[in-house]
Amino acid sequence: MNATSPHTQLAPVTTTNGHTLPARGPVIVMPSEEDREAALDAFFGSLKRTQRERRAAAEAARPALRELCEVMRQKTGQSHIVRGLLWSLYNGEMASLIELFTLDWKIRQQLCAVLLAFGFEDIADPKVAFFYDAMKMEIAGAGLWTWFTEAGEQSEGVAA
Repeated sequence: MNATSPHTQLAPVTTTNGHTLPARGPVIVMPSEEDREAALDAFFGSLKRTQRERRAAAEAARPALRELCEVMRQKTGQSHIVRGLLWSLYNGEMASLIELFTLDWKIRQQLCAVLLAFGFEDIADPKVAFFYDAMKMEIAGAGLWTWFTEAGEQSEGVAA
């Protein structure tokens, strides 16, 4: 039994000049120009929507990271958890996301905003980018960079 898809057929085919060809196997039916245009419009529309959403996420992440810096400045248990999770994001070290559940709801939202935006870069407008440099700038700007990087030293001590 031959498998068919919406783009194949086994029936006789009529050519553009009116001749009928016998069915000898699957015939690929090419989409019309209108179908191709519609598919391309949908594809590029989806890309533009995604870019707008990612840009909005990056714009929301900076204030969220500033607020997380204020949490880290307090040097509480939640501060250490936030630092560990952000450090993991920054350098790729393993972290347990289960620790999110121990954080206050507002802190979780801010952390999720940072996670959602991390990695966004816009060639047209580099000021909106939210990647390593943006993260370091915010944390260092809050005067917490040395304390922040101590998270790596502490995790190396655990692994050793």
